[in-house]
Amino acid sequence: MKTMKILKDDHLFKLTTLPNILSFHRIVKKISFFYYAFMLQLFVVDVLVIIFTNQYHLMLTRYSDFGGAFFLGLTNYITLYHRNYVQMYWSTYYETFPNLWPLHHVSDVDYTRFQRLAKRAVIVSLIMAIGTTIAATAALPWYGNEYDVYFPVKVAVDYLKNWKLHIYLFLFYSLLYHGGFTIISNLYCLMYIVLHLYNQFCMMNAKLKMLSEFQEGEQNVVTQELLSCIKLHQHLLGFSRRINSMLYYPIFYYSVSGVITALSLFLYPIVTLGDLCRMIFTGIVATFSTAGICFLGQLLENESEKTFISAYATKWYLWNRKNKMLLQIFLSMTQKKTVISSSGIITINYRLLIGLYRTIYPFLMFLIHISNTF
Repeated sequence: MKTMKILKDDHLFKLTTLPNILSFHRIVKKISFFYYAFMLQLFVVDVLVIIFTNQYHLMLTRYSDFGGAFFLGLTNYITLYHRNYVQMYWSTYYETFPNLWPLHHVSDVDYTRFQRLAKRAVIVSLIMAIGTTIAATAALPWYGNEYDVYFPVKVAVDYLKNWKLHIYLFLFYSLLYHGGFTIISNLYCLMYIVLHLYNQFCMMNAKLKMLSEFQEGEQNVVTQELLSCIKLHQHLLGFSRRINSMLYYPIFYYSVSGVITALSLFLYPIVTLGDLCRMIFTGIVATFSTAGICFLGQLLENESEKTFISAYATKWYLWNRKNKMLLQIFLSMTQKKTVISSSGIITINYRLLIGLYRTIYPFLMFLIHISNTF
């Protein structure tokens, strides 16, 4: 199944192009499953090598990012290619989007604002794709003895010879690009559904502000508008619950892999120019990706909070009793803000950045103390 356009004025639909190619095209999907299996094989073999050769000390060297990279890659591959997650995404899309308001519900000013938001999202997606390509290229061995940049490459060089080694290295370095595009495909899907949820809250807030313009004799019109807002808000609550259900485990694994990757960047020894470039590009891509996800979550949270304020600011004192009761019901529904979280433990907003810092810093000090001791 392929993601088809449901909303007519869906300016964000370009964000689904890459995920459609990677996860829904028959041939490319088989290639993706091959890389998925290849990555799992890498981890199992390398862990066995570490255990049986007693090389645990390598995890405090340039290979410290091995665990974080695996968790990050595994989370993204499962999220984009696993049948359960794909079906959850399809059901969320095809069952929720038909109930959303089209953009012609808003004024020309708001419509133009949504268009600008969509253009910015597309530009950001292109920058992410370019940055991921540069980061994957920077991870390649450039010269000299840089063949063992990654632990899987070191294992391959130690145990494989001739044509087997060349095939293995080709698959590994091509995995860097495929894994990178898998990661940004997940980010594209998240941007697509969260920005649509944000747009719906924006349209509902604009509709609530328009209710103050109706005259006292237009009570039936107010009733219809309130009922439509209540109905949309129920759909949006279901939409957000589906998103949180779909991202329950991925958010947790993303956070864990982010902490491990950040620690590995701090501990990464800079010996050559290639080491410096890898650390810089990886740090830039990881920082902007994390900040972008937190920005999306905070944007949605802020707009959902405005719903209660917009509803309470209406001229409800001019309405009849029925409309006042409808408004009271709506206000009770909007008191809880809409957030993207993993069971409330990890919430995607700006506070997540502070939480990651508070987690990374003590671990970093502990590892530095251990390395100085031994």
